[in-house]
Amino acid sequence: PPVVVSLSVRDTTHTMENIALLAAQETWLRQHNQVIGVPGALNDVTPVGGDAWKMPTRNGEPRVTKPPLFTWLTLASWVGLEPSSTSMESLQWRARMVSVVLAMMMLGAVFWLGVGLGDWKLGALAAVMLGTMWLFEKQTRYASYDIHMVAWVTLAMAAAIWAVRPLGPRPGRLSQAFFWVFAGVALGAAWLTKGPLAVVVTLLPLWAMAPLLGRRWWRMIVGSLVMLAVAAVVILPWHWYAIELYPRTWHIWFVEAKAKRDEFQPPWYYLALVALVLPWTLWVVAGLLQPFITARGERRR
Repeated sequence: PPVVVSLSVRDTTHTMENIALLAAQETWLRQHNQVIGVPGALNDVTPVGGDAWKMPTRNGEPRVTKPPLFTWLTLASWVGLEPSSTSMESLQWRARMVSVVLAMMMLGAVFWLGVGLGDWKLGALAAVMLGTMWLFEKQTRYASYDIHMVAWVTLAMAAAIWAVRPLGPRPGRLSQAFFWVFAGVALGAAWLTKGPLAVVVTLLPLWAMAPLLGRRWWRMIVGSLVMLAVAAVVILPWHWYAIELYPRTWHIWFVEAKAKRDEFQPPWYYLALVALVLPWTLWVVAGLLQPFITARGERRR
């Protein structure tokens, strides 16, 4: 309930939410043949009408620095609306409801993670803890890339853990293959939401769990590579389309990748982020170590 209370009347003060919504709105208007931006070379070839969704734009320029899945899901929530009779508040509410739906998917994925690492009681406890965290409830109320990406990443990790089940019976080969492919599709969706950062925040935790498998650690590594290959196949069509439509896309991606970002934070900044998972901070910190302690005890026995 705290996630949806007054969702439609809360002001849009989050910078990334503003940018994401404006890009989606501009693409939506182009779908209705209302072109925004200063006419130029790129505007002349940018799809309008029914094909506008293929290439989201911002200020009349193609938004190739951010993948399109957030915009696509937002446009899907606006189906049936017309610019002449729809307020920005209505667009904002529907876009935020997409974030709420993905957040509920994330809760389900956390439950699945808990079951994969223990049993249904652990899964239920993990989901309850996440759903009542202050940071989760705050971020879920934004129509922004972050909650979308984290939801898909969590689903990918849950499927990957289920494929190997480090503390349970070893699944069959067909079952493993299916869930690694499932994880790859979810990772591809995360990649299509906010770019290759999704790969980093998915692979690092999974590879950190590899020691839990003992002699089977290599299964996690090989499965992760399969997942990564599937994700690459998922993201390839749109990236190929962007390059074909705008040959300078390669240059834009290169400039974006090497751009200097003054976003360095001191170490204690990240400790403060851990505190934002109140009221469960101490339990979460302990839970980060518990799987390794349990696995070590099992091997000793």
